[in-house]
Parts: sequence; structure tokens; C-alpha cells
Amino acid sequence: MDEINFVKSDNKDENLKSAIIIIDLIQDFSPIELNPNAPLPVNQLTLKKRTQINHFIQWCSENQIVIVFIRDCHFPEQFHNSIEIPHALFETQGRDFMKWLFLPEKYIEFEKYGYNALQNVEFQKFLMKNRFDIIGVFGTSTGVCVYQTWNSLRKFTNSCVYLLADGCTDMFPKRHEQTISKLKHFWPECIILFEDYKKIKKHSLK
Repeated sequence: MDEINFVKSDNKDENLKSAIIIIDLIQDFSPIELNPNAPLPVNQLTLKKRTQINHFIQWCSENQIVIVFIRDCHFPEQFHNSIEIPHALFETQGRDFMKWLFLPEKYIEFEKYGYNALQNVEFQKFLMKNRFDIIGVFGTSTGVCVYQTWNSLRKFTNSCVYLLADGCTDMFPKRHEQTISKLKHFWPECIILFEDYKKIKKHSLK
């Protein structure tokens, strides 16, 4: 992107307080090449994409950015009378992190019981306690859980909430493209890339 609108904050600390929210990078959404039994494979998670994501998480870990993982957690009865394929069932390996995913030494984790991570009250309390200036959101699936969580964060917090487009994937590539296109149209200043987020963080250190 050509231009970044840097955040203006009332934070009197030396640095802006930053976090990234990583959504549903769990085994049940693994690409077929890595998990042939995944019920809802996200094949957009190519080797190139996985490498980009891991490098970014590692960079965040090295730059004092709070790293939060969100993982689906469901129970069989949630899928009764539903057309949705059962996934991420409680106490199953489908909820495990994808094996390729870089897990830093320090991170925070919350469960998600629907599409929107803010339905978890403990996650809401965490956000209210920490009052981040900058939040970056990415993961899967772009058109559902990522979008709904990003949109709720925009409304729930006073943070500048970015959707990091190059970290987003969807089991339906067309839905991914349509969602990103829609968000760029209505909120162009909020849809950025990993490198843009790094620039914003580096700007706050000056």
C-alpha cells in the first residue's frame, strides 16, 4: 500500500501498546496437503502463506507485541439440525494448532464458541484491561470468523483495528476475495498488510 495513516493516540507511554489477534489456525482447517482428514480444509494456506505468517509472528514476538491466539471450541450438540460440518470439537485433535504454526515463548489464548471471538466474555475483559492502541487481526476464515471478530473489535474497543489482508485465508477463495474487496471499499484505511503494520509499529517508536 502506498500510504499509511498512522495512529494518533492519547497514550503517554513511550510506545503505543500493540497486539495481534490470530484466528483459528487449527488442525481442522489445515490444507489438504498437510491434513487429508481436515473436515474444512483451507487450501489458501500455501507454503508461501504459511512462511509469511510465521515470519510475522516471530517479528511480533521480537518487538514486544502481544500475541493472542483464538481457537474454535464446539460441542456435538451445536451441529444438530445444522448444515455446518462438525469441527473443532472439545477435547479433539482438530482444535490443536496447525503443526507448521510458529508458537512464540509468550502468547495468550482464548476459545471461540461461534463466529465472533468477542462472544467470549473473558476475551472482552482482557481487551478492557489492556486497552491496546493498535490491533492487527488475521487468520481463517476471512469471510466469517475473521471479519466478524475484526468488525466487533472496531466497535468494542477504542483501538485502531487493522485487518491484515496477507495473513487472511478462507476455505472459499471467492468469499475471501469478495470480503477483502468489500472492506477495502468501505474501510480502506483499515485493510493493510504485514509490512504496513510493521511500519506503524516502527513509527510509534520514534
